[in-house]
Amino acid sequence: MLTFLSLLLILIVVAIGSLILKIISISLPTNGEKIPKYSNEKKALIIIDVQEDFTGTTATTPFPYKNSIELINNINSLINKAEKKNIPVIYIKHELETTSFNKTLLKGKVLKGNIGTSFDSRLKIISNNIFTKNIGDSFSNPELDKFLRFNEISKLYVCGLDASGCVRLSSLGARNRDYKVIAIKDAIVTLKEDNIDEIFNNYSSKGIDVIEMNNLIF
Repeated sequence: MLTFLSLLLILIVVAIGSLILKIISISLPTNGEKIPKYSNEKKALIIIDVQEDFTGTTATTPFPYKNSIELINNINSLINKAEKKNIPVIYIKHELETTSFNKTLLKGKVLKGNIGTSFDSRLKIISNNIFTKNIGDSFSNPELDKFLRFNEISKLYVCGLDASGCVRLSSLGARNRDYKVIAIKDAIVTLKEDNIDEIFNNYSSKGIDVIEMNNLIF
């Protein structure tokens, strides 16, 4: 028979294993069915995680990003361009359930129901195409993929934050489904500024195009 200590040890090992698996799942892109070949190449602009807790008034260390104002101005400019071209604008919001794990993970940021989960008040909102996620990859919410497929969209312009986190994972999740992905360099920020060139070189090596706004033609 198992002793109490043996049973306790097993429970601890299982709990640690579950925690490790959860952390791994958060840091990996998702996989999914490849999109079909459409007769016309339709586009969408995807804006990731531009929320008060990261760029706005409720942000606390290590946020807000020091170049948040420039980021939002650039993204709003992209939104205006997309709107003029009738290109759908999609907003991604990171939102976590109020659990001890999530409170620890992002130090209480973007918890469901908190004001910090709201989009930055300076961000221009022109559509109801809003999808929430609770891990890095935006495609972890299957409704995003459904929306893109329903509208036969195959080319995605991505911007937002963070270049080494959710923007990267969402871009990889899109590539895993055969979407063409263009990362708009000067509309993406990261806390790892010293590694920004290496980060975007990694994008290119994964089949993600990286361009600057002045070279963008929707």
